[in-house]
This record gives sequence, structure tokens and C-alpha cells, in this order.
Amino acid sequence: MKRYLKIYKFIWAIVFLFCIKSNLSAQYVVSGGTKTPLLVIDNRIAKFQVYLVYGIESVSISYNSSSSAHQWYRYQSKALENERVTSTQQGETSTIRNLSEGYGYFVMEGDSYSTANFVWLIDYSKYPIDIQNLYVMTGTSAPSPCVSFRLGGTNLTPSMYYNTPDGIRTLLERRFEVSYGTLEWIEESKQFLEVLRIDTADNSNLLDRTFTAPLRDTKVDVTGDLFARHFEVEQMISTEIYTASALSVHFEQQILSENQEEGEEIQSPVDMRFTAYANEPVADFYEWKIIKDGDTLFTRLGSEIDFTFQLSGQYTVTGVVYDRSRVCSSEPYEYTFFVTETQILIPNAFSPEGSPGINDEFRIGYKSILSFRAWIFNRWGQELFQWSDPTKGWDGKYRGRYVPSGAYYYVIEYTGTDGRKRKKTGDINVIRSTATEIIIEQ
Repeated sequence: MKRYLKIYKFIWAIVFLFCIKSNLSAQYVVSGGTKTPLLVIDNRIAKFQVYLVYGIESVSISYNSSSSAHQWYRYQSKALENERVTSTQQGETSTIRNLSEGYGYFVMEGDSYSTANFVWLIDYSKYPIDIQNLYVMTGTSAPSPCVSFRLGGTNLTPSMYYNTPDGIRTLLERRFEVSYGTLEWIEESKQFLEVLRIDTADNSNLLDRTFTAPLRDTKVDVTGDLFARHFEVEQMISTEIYTASALSVHFEQQILSENQEEGEEIQSPVDMRFTAYANEPVADFYEWKIIKDGDTLFTRLGSEIDFTFQLSGQYTVTGVVYDRSRVCSSEPYEYTFFVTETQILIPNAFSPEGSPGINDEFRIGYKSILSFRAWIFNRWGQELFQWSDPTKGWDGKYRGRYVPSGAYYYVIEYTGTDGRKRKKTGDINVIRSTATEIIIEQ
């Protein structure tokens, strides 16, 4: 039984491949016109194709089949409402001429439509592009220039339709390229680069859809349609120079003081710089506010400001950028941090026993702290020393003997005069040149 099943599957596979080969061998060849025809729709499932030709007078369609029992037909509405078409036969090739634009053509071998392939012809030369008085819309009827823009004008470009074999009238969309200059932010170099943005739009929504607002003054070019590019009759229509209003702003803060790191808490006094990078000359007005404990201290103008924070407290620096017409503004920038007088200064190395009285203890510098506690650990996590008096430090000994040279680790916990608890961790390098060292067992 399994043997017969395998033979049955094999026979059906041969039949299937034969059907595919027969279908592929019965393809249409559209030729003629003043320019090379263009296949724009190829629906293999429905066995339906749409060709654009440029000039219908000399266009012909050929059909290859090993069967001479076939007949050509054409339809205008649907395939069932057809009429016969005369063809010429040369070998296995059947050809029809004197075709009409706006018709579908097909061949039937026998009386079944299931074997038919359909091809619809559109004479592209009868649908010239006609877009007049193109401009970028402004005013109350236009979208916000901060975000997008819309094109205005008169689009008289005719639409092209085809009928599927089952009689569905369908629009063949004509796509246009919409290109205009804009800017692209390059983070690595902190600058804007001029680029050309290319978008697309259909003929049916060219004057209805919105496009991303440019970041610089530019004209807008509409090129197309894309079928015209194939026939080498592409056109370009341009607007006047459009004055941009959209903004792209990138804010940055920087600590200028040495030995200070950016974070929620910064030690006073600290010099800081705030910078706004924007697409000038569209960006024209920069406004900064420095707020301390909820009260505005200063308002400053300019794309970059420097400020020294001396008093402790909570600060918020805000920034906003406006375009030259004051229509558009950037998303507000806000940077909040604490400035404290509490300070802990930690050295990175000391040399016990090397030069008595000179950097021979690990001690911190401090200011405005209420409580303090510190620990020293070796690389295995073994505690070697701890102390709670910030005026004292570690002499580099463990159990009365100097530890070997190398890196050791500290943990420091302290409370500032503002009541805030803090913690610092890091490593301290012990530098020794004498041989009177001990080896600490893990």
C-alpha cells in the first residue's frame, strides 16, 4: 500500500510540474510603442498583469503555446463580457496588433477561464503630469511648521485605472518623489550636517499628506512620477524657498572645576557650563534660568553660559530655544542637582616609613561633616583597619607591621552638615621601598 501511495504522489508531482511549466510557457510578451513597455503589476495568483506602454499604435502582444486550439479575446469591463480578437500565427507564437488602450486581453485554450492569463494595457502617454503653482502651505490652514508641512497647488495629473478580470475598477497609483534640504545632527562632532531628505507621495494624496518639517530654509522638489522615470519623461516641479521654523536642539552640561564629577550632588564651589546646540539660523533665541530652592536667581541669554555655584542648596537649570519668528520652541531642558559645602578629599597613594612626616599616612581632607567612619581592606576582602576620627588616618600597618606595597581598598561613610548621608569607595596605593614588610595571609 505504501508503495502505491509513493507512486501516486510521484505522478501528482509530475503533473504539478507539468502545469507550472505549461503556465510559464504561456506567458505574454508585450512589445512596441515609442518606448519600452513597463510591467507595473504582476499578480501570479490571479494570473493578471498590467503594462504601461508609450503610444499604443505599434504595440503588439504575443503568446506562446504548443496548442493551436486557442482564441484571443479582449474585455473592457470584465472578462465574462468579452469579444473576439483576430490574431496571426507563426509557429507556436500567436500575436495580436491594432490594440486599444484601456482594454484587457487574454487567450483561452478551450472553454475554461481557469487556464487564461490576462494582460491590461494603459497608454501612459495619454496621462501627462500636470502640477501647477506648487508651494508650501502657510497660515491657519497649514499644519504646524514646527512639526510638518503640506504642499499646495493645483494637481491636474489624470488618474490611471484598470479593470481586473472580475470587473473591479482599480486605481493605479502614480508615485512622486518629494525632496528637500534639511539637517542631521552628528553627535560625535557636535554639529549639524546638511542632507537631502527624500520622501514619496501618491498622486491621490500629494497635496493632502504631511511631510517632516525641514530644519533649514529650502525649496521643495516634486519629481516623477516614477513610471515617467522608466520612459525618460520625468518632470521636476519646485516651490519657492520655504522659510523653516522647526527646531532641533541638543543640550549639554559640563563641570569645569577639577576633581569634580557630574551627579546628583556636587561640592561647592563649582564652575559649570551649559550649552545648547541648535540648527542656526533657524534657532535664534536662547534663554536659560538658574533656580535655587525654587526661586529664580538669574535669567541669561546665549547658546552657552558659564556659572559658578558657591552656595549650598538644590539647583535647577532650565533652557529653551526659540526660532527667529518665535513661533516654535524646543522641548524644555531641565537639569537638577545639589550643591553642598561638605567635602571629602581622598589621596590615591601614600608611602609609610619612606619619609617620616611626609605623606606617610593615609588621611583625608574634609569640610563640613558631622560624622565619619572608614575601613581598609586587602584584595581578599580582609579588614585591616578602621577609624572614626577624620583627623586621624591609617599608617599602613596591620597588627603592628607594615603591609606590602600594592593596592588596598577603602570604604568611607560620612554625614554632611545638611544631614545627608554619603558613601565613597575606592583604592589607595601603598608605596614602600624597604624590605620590612609582612605577608598577610588570606
